[in-house]
Amino acid sequence: MTASSTGNFSDVKADAYYADALAVARALGIATADANGNFRPTEGVTRQDAMVFLYRAMQKAGRGISSAQDSFLTRFPDGAAVSAAARPAVAAMAQAGVIKGDQVGRLNPQGTLTRAEMAVILHRGLTL
Repeated sequence: MTASSTGNFSDVKADAYYADALAVARALGIATADANGNFRPTEGVTRQDAMVFLYRAMQKAGRGISSAQDSFLTRFPDGAAVSAAARPAVAAMAQAGVIKGDQVGRLNPQGTLTRAEMAVILHRGLTL
């Protein structure tokens, strides 16, 4: 998977250490802007957004994950809290076992990830 960076989000400084990687993720359609053209790189990432990014990245890398029925999310007590835009990615990642519920089975889609949680999710995604 290759792409060249032809621009970045309006709130990403050109000298930021992540600018080149984020420009490529944007060019590949992995990372997208909000309605104002911003990425908000210094804010935390929600669990559902992380699933969307990873899902898109795996598709672009040819490591596709089978799509899942939206109804798969009903297995989680807070599955209805997943935003409409993120539902296909979260359902597919949950069905594949990349993301799992917490101690009481919640996905916590609006919660932010810790670095440790992201490391576990990346490991699961890369070892499918």
